[in-house]
Amino acid sequence: MPKISDLCALYDGHILPVLPEGDGICPVCHGPLLSGTSCCYQCREARSRLTATAAVVGFIALAVKDEQLATDLWVYKNSWSYEARLRPQLGLAAVLWRWLSLHESCLARASGVDRFPVVTTVPSAVHRYPHPLTTIIRDKVGATSDRYVELLEPSNSTYDEREISSTRYVATHTNSGNPEPVLIIDDTFTSGAHIQSASACLSEAGYGPIAALCIGRHFNRRPEKRGYMKSAESYYRAAKQLGWNWNVCSQCSTTAPP
Repeated sequence: MPKISDLCALYDGHILPVLPEGDGICPVCHGPLLSGTSCCYQCREARSRLTATAAVVGFIALAVKDEQLATDLWVYKNSWSYEARLRPQLGLAAVLWRWLSLHESCLARASGVDRFPVVTTVPSAVHRYPHPLTTIIRDKVGATSDRYVELLEPSNSTYDEREISSTRYVATHTNSGNPEPVLIIDDTFTSGAHIQSASACLSEAGYGPIAALCIGRHFNRRPEKRGYMKSAESYYRAAKQLGWNWNVCSQCSTTAPP
């Protein structure tokens, strides 16, 4: 059985960090901003349309379009071949486990709590049961397996891929006592519509604070939207220059213990 370090080593030299908050970077989703803006359009929309959003959104790495992590995040759940899905499932499980052991405390601290007693996932719009991310978090990652609870399911309504709504999901459990912190995990963050809608639903069901974690922060070096090309390329070069370091995340400013 391969070790976590061996599986993580498959990504060495292939993954890039999500940049920490700073000039030209959205303070919510840590993506590139157009000059003169302080928050990206999608995150502004989430804050204006939802009753609540995640207290903090964390990311493990950039999922650069057509590069290895982005490819694995597609293959692990979409390939017709079980063998083709298995390799990235093991690799992503190892990456998630290692990152959580180093940086879950960073998310907790940023959310104002000591820890997350409950871990859950964003339901898939495509009906896969069980979803491979659920299997990873519930059965393969020791850091989450004893805390996983399936708190959400898709509503019966139809939504566009990037539509933001707290009724996009339905809470399967409600918390009528003191609000309970929850770490909600998704595989890929593109616009934030899914994970922010899920966070709002959980908040309305009595949970909180809600911290969101996405394995990959989708990144397109050649965005179609006018004006973003220069910002995207500048962001990519900065991530390349910074380089990957397991001991540093986009939330912490100091080096985590090895």
